[in-house]
Amino acid sequence: MLEMRSHCQACGKELAPDSPNAVICSYECTFCREHELSACPNCKGELVRRPIRVLPAPTVAAGPSGPPGIEMTLTGYVLRREDGSQATLADLVSVEILNEDEVYFVLTGAQSSLVIPQSTPGIEGLLTHLQKLPGFQHDKFLEAMEGSGRFVCWRLPNEAKVGSPPEA
Repeated sequence: MLEMRSHCQACGKELAPDSPNAVICSYECTFCREHELSACPNCKGELVRRPIRVLPAPTVAAGPSGPPGIEMTLTGYVLRREDGSQATLADLVSVEILNEDEVYFVLTGAQSSLVIPQSTPGIEGLLTHLQKLPGFQHDKFLEAMEGSGRFVCWRLPNEAKVGSPPEA
């Protein structure tokens, strides 16, 4: 699992797990974006935006929300967790596949991200919807399933508006 270091290694600024201002290298060296680094000063590797880790909501009993899974709504994506809590994502701007020990779908929105294990119930329906996104790179998806690392399968085109999930 990715180590979410809590402070910038250059200036010590706090970087919460849901901070959009963190960049990270493959060795998990972590810096804030304010330094405008072109490469990691420690290993000289590429720095990329660190994924946002959505902190779990307080545990609540599973109720009318139903079993764990993912669903698409008119306003975005909803991830129901086993404990009954929910995480939502509206305004999809990118789709990435992270293949390490397991395969994860990384859905990034304008303000938040969801990291969804491939084993999540309903993932097949989500994948069907994602593959319908204009410009979805099926070759990258297949490469991600066979390889290891992080693969960008889709990004919102610059001229497109941020909006609801793809149509069925």
